Amino acid sequence: MSIEKESAGASFYALGPEFEWLASAWDGFARELAEVSTTLRHVVEAATADPQLAAESSGLAALESATDRLLRELVDDAARIRRTQATYEQADATVHAAVPPTQPAASPPVFGVPSPAEYQGEATPGPPDGSGLWHPATAQPQDLSETALGTLSRLRRQIVARAEHWVAQHVPYNQHVWHEGYRTDCAGYVSMCWGLRDSLVTSAMPHVAHRIAKEDLRPGDVLLNTDVATGHVIIFDRWADYAHNSYVGYELCPQGTLHHVIPYPYYSGFGVYEPYRNNNAGD
Repeated sequence: MSIEKESAGASFYALGPEFEWLASAWDGFARELAEVSTTLRHVVEAATADPQLAAESSGLAALESATDRLLRELVDDAARIRRTQATYEQADATVHAAVPPTQPAASPPVFGVPSPAEYQGEATPGPPDGSGLWHPATAQPQDLSETALGTLSRLRRQIVARAEHWVAQHVPYNQHVWHEGYRTDCAGYVSMCWGLRDSLVTSAMPHVAHRIAKEDLRPGDVLLNTDVATGHVIIFDRWADYAHNSYVGYELCPQGTLHHVIPYPYYSGFGVYEPYRNNNAGD
């Protein structure tokens, strides 16, 4: 019995929480098999001592030997699973060590609300400059996400490519400015990445998207806060740790257009965020 390697298309961090359960299950199988082996040993000894059962003893002895061999394999596999778990936990610890402690800004920036003739205002929260909370995603030691492995649909690849395009251009945040046909705030950024015909505001995004479960998040989906006063939206790229406590996201905020590690679902104290998917994503 052996543990098969993860397929190339799987996320590097996705199975981390399952290792301890799997190793414990293997340990349980081994304990049960050890009891069966002990019983078989007693049966073989009794059969060998009884002339009427002597002819059956060889077959029972072979069964005992096979049971012992399977028991050793179970014990070896449990140890191998735990070694693999240690490797994953070390990788996870490396990622978390690079993510600064999560804390909201003492005084989040406040934006004026434009007139209804312009568009509904959005107050985009964010830690102050120099807080150390904005952590670039390039600090990832290893990226084996589905983004890097090229397993995304064409639409999702386009969303990521558009998001990268504004990151590379260092597009600054300004609710009153338009760039390449889209408003340069968080919702305008997502509208551009999703290829929408106009720049929506966060409160209108549920009209073109639907809520999904956390475990269903894929590159190109978003974390959305639809509150009128604190509305904000971030594009999900990939998980930053196997426990899914933080993720790498694309975000246009007062600090600029960023591709960085963010605690899930967002920094505490800045409203309620839920995962959403574009209705045209098709998967």
